[in-house]
Amino acid sequence: MDKNIVMKIGIKAFSVMLFVVLLTTAHAVATTVSLADVVLELDDDVILPIMMSDITDYSEGTVNILYDPSIVHVTSVTDSSDSSVVSKNINNATGHVRLLASNLNGVSGDIAFANVEFMAVGPGTTPLTIDVIELCDTSYDDISANISDGSITVPQPPKSFLIYGYVSYKNGTLCNNPTVSITNLNNGRKWMAGTSGSYYQISLMSGIDLNASEVLRFDVTDGVYFSITDHTVTDDEVDDGGLSNHNLTLGPVPGDVNGDGNLTTADAAIVLRMAVSGEYSEVADVSRDD
Repeated sequence: MDKNIVMKIGIKAFSVMLFVVLLTTAHAVATTVSLADVVLELDDDVILPIMMSDITDYSEGTVNILYDPSIVHVTSVTDSSDSSVVSKNINNATGHVRLLASNLNGVSGDIAFANVEFMAVGPGTTPLTIDVIELCDTSYDDISANISDGSITVPQPPKSFLIYGYVSYKNGTLCNNPTVSITNLNNGRKWMAGTSGSYYQISLMSGIDLNASEVLRFDVTDGVYFSITDHTVTDDEVDDGGLSNHNLTLGPVPGDVNGDGNLTTADAAIVLRMAVSGEYSEVADVSRDD
C-alpha cells in the first residue's frame, strides 16, 4: 500500500480518536455542583439545594460544605426529589457538614443532590465552600465536576443610635431653646432634634439612618447666631449605641458686644453709646426685637 495513503489513514484515525477524547473530556467536566448566593436576616433560615447541572446517570456522591459558624449554622439536611440522603454529619462548632446521598436508579439532567437548611446566627458574609469527595454514575465511574461555591450574607440588624448634648455659647453660657438640625451627608436624610432648655436629643437607627464612617452635619442656631459642625460616626459609637454628650457651641453671647466672653457694665456702656448714635448690632440686640 502506498505510504502516503497509509499516512493519511493514520492521520484521519488519530484525528477521530482525538475528537472522541476531547468530546468525552468535555462531557466529563460539563457537570457543575453549585450553591446559591443569598441574603438572610438574623435568626431567619433558608433551605438551599445543592444543585448538580448537566449530570448523566448520577448514582451516588459524598460532599462537604464548609461555612463560618459565627454567621450561620446548618440545622438540617434532607432528601430532594432526585436524591436520598444516606448519611450526614453536621458540625456547627467547626462549620462543616458532610453528607452522602444516592439515587440507585440513576438520574440525569439538572438535579438537586440534597437540601441544606441554614440559620443566620450572626452578621457578616460567609462563603459556602463545596468539596466534592466522590461523585459516581450508575456504572460506578467517577463523574468530574466544576464547582460554583455559594454564600450567605447576614446584614447588621438596625440598632438604636441616641445623640444628645447641650448647646452653649463660647463663654460657656447655656443657650435656651436652640434649634438643632442633623443631616447625614452620605444619604441625605435630615432630622430635627428635640430640645428642652439648652439640652437636645434625638434617637436614630444605625443600619437605617446612619452607618459607621458616615458624616453627620449639625446645624445649630438660637435665631441670631449659628454654628455648623461635622462629625464622622465611628464603629465604637455604633457599638455603644450613640453619640453621648456631643455638646455644641454657638457664636458670641447676646449682649457681649466687646467680645470678652462676659456680660459686664462695659458691655452696657457700649450698648448705650450705640443706642444714642442709632448704631445696630446683632450682638447688642439681647431681646432680638431689632
